[in-house]
Amino acid sequence: VAEEIAHFKEFPDDPVLNTHPIKDKFTGFHAFSVLPDLRIMFLYTKADFSEVTFYDIGTHEIYK
Repeated sequence: VAEEIAHFKEFPDDPVLNTHPIKDKFTGFHAFSVLPDLRIMFLYTKADFSEVTFYDIGTHEIYK
């Protein structure tokens, strides 16, 4: 997990991370993949996307 967070910090748009917006009750949040079944949910906290706050980590269950 620490390696993937470091990778995200360096290359947040890397397609390997599958960074994507979340819909429905988490509109405004985004997530990226750590493992095929593990996601990190986060929120951009600056308008220029230069800062994020991590919200949760887990399987797709974090979206519920």
